[in-house]
Amino acid sequence: MSLLLNARAPQGPRVAAEWRRRLASKAVVREGGKGELAEQSSESSLECGATEKRLSGTGSRPDTSSLNAEIRRVFDEPAYWKRHYVTAKTGVPTGLFGYPEFSSPEGLVGLLGSMSAEEQVAHSATVLKILDQLSDTLCQVLDAAELVRTVHPDERVVDAAVEAMHDLTTYMNQLNTHTGLYERYAMSGMLVWGRTETRTLLGPNSHTRFALQATKRIVDDRKAAEKLTKAEQGVAKIFLADFEKSGIHLSASQRRRFVDLSQRILILGQSFQIGAHPDSTHIVVSPATKLGGLPGQFRSSVVTRSGLFGRSDSAKVPLSIGGAVLKHVEDVEVRRDVYKSLHTSSKQQLDTLEELLSTRMELAKLLGKQSYAHLFLTDKMVRTPGAVMWRIHGELNEREGEELEALADLDVIRRSKQRDLGTASLPALHGWDRDYYTRLAVAEQSERTGGGVSAGYLSEYFSIGTVFEGLSQLFSRLYGIAFVPEPVRLGEVWHEEVRKFLVVDVGEDGNHSAARPRATLYCDLFHRPGKNCGPSHYTVRCSRRVDDD
Repeated sequence: MSLLLNARAPQGPRVAAEWRRRLASKAVVREGGKGELAEQSSESSLECGATEKRLSGTGSRPDTSSLNAEIRRVFDEPAYWKRHYVTAKTGVPTGLFGYPEFSSPEGLVGLLGSMSAEEQVAHSATVLKILDQLSDTLCQVLDAAELVRTVHPDERVVDAAVEAMHDLTTYMNQLNTHTGLYERYAMSGMLVWGRTETRTLLGPNSHTRFALQATKRIVDDRKAAEKLTKAEQGVAKIFLADFEKSGIHLSASQRRRFVDLSQRILILGQSFQIGAHPDSTHIVVSPATKLGGLPGQFRSSVVTRSGLFGRSDSAKVPLSIGGAVLKHVEDVEVRRDVYKSLHTSSKQQLDTLEELLSTRMELAKLLGKQSYAHLFLTDKMVRTPGAVMWRIHGELNEREGEELEALADLDVIRRSKQRDLGTASLPALHGWDRDYYTRLAVAEQSERTGGGVSAGYLSEYFSIGTVFEGLSQLFSRLYGIAFVPEPVRLGEVWHEEVRKFLVVDVGEDGNHSAARPRATLYCDLFHRPGKNCGPSHYTVRCSRRVDDD
């Protein structure tokens, strides 16, 4: 297999480049101009990451098998990625994600001023369109800032992202509690709900009587409602729900309190997320020989008095390798200490959680809800906490009997522990036993069946590159989309290990010659110091129609 990959290696960059040329050559036909070649809008070009000039013509069909090999190499060979896909380190930075405003920390903070100024500009479009544009812009910046806050290695950029998020969230909450904006929205004929439903939403003690009266007049005017498409009516209802959920019916002082509480919840939530780590960073093991079973690749992380593993009375074990300790170390006391340390939070973290929960409850009470769960689920599919619990109990009833299978699996692990300890009866399982005895049970089963596939072999086979290659092939068959490696421009990503792909539409019939770009995917999948190790997914920008703005 490796020989085959090496034989195809010279084709790789040319194949990916051919895909990008094919994508760049797609003409965008303006309405009323058949066959006219046009530049894509700046929104579309940025979303797709297409930097080359649009060309006419179709060209030849790219080699799909070579493209799959290219996907593997992009992930599995770091030097190959840097040589063919990372641009020069000199020049004018393009800004994170291609946003020029994200070229510096100051640019992040300065976005609020430009967005506020944009709101003041007179616009000839409907209020609904204006709100949709404003909401889209806010979400773009907030989502991007949240990602930057989480993954960027530069503390100055992280601090700027946090400041931008706080300012923009305050701004958004102020808009959602702005009675003038709400009244303008109502007067523009955007509300199409019936009288009874509107009155119920606003409540008997509404402080926006003018908006209520305007809404009633508009609902009576069937002509105004008929001018709205079903899509516009749906968007209008969503915006109305946002206003109501933000307490537009409250008094001025209560609305200010809503903004303050919402901002406090954001800050506490971020603090809780940042502090979501064990109270300590390491444990001390004495004697160091109790670390028997720890694989060699983890021993360099262990600090002993003499600097040599196993030759000292004590060893300092970082919790960053706690998973390996729980899986491999034979000594039960060491595993127990690591497990408890990994699951022990600091008092400050507990205090933050308590304040977060109490602030959420205060916000819910302010809006007339029984709890924050009731408030959060108001516009969700299940609507109420009771419905959630009903669904959970329903799932448990449907799966009645499956718990016996789960208990049987636990018994396999318990028997592994029994054999290890030499006890007459099945011993109890603790949290620090699970990984260790699961590994032993799998090894024992493999021996009984005459070999089998080891976990190490599977991990080696399922490299990141192999997995992404498989995903691209799977999505191509199921949904008609595929991944195409894309070079990163200077300043576009936050770390040189981040890979960039175009998500292209290859058509339901698999016609790759008609591929069209649909999205850009940034992949930050490799470990580095200071990076959050948990899996996560961020949407930097959603799709939105822009040709009729």
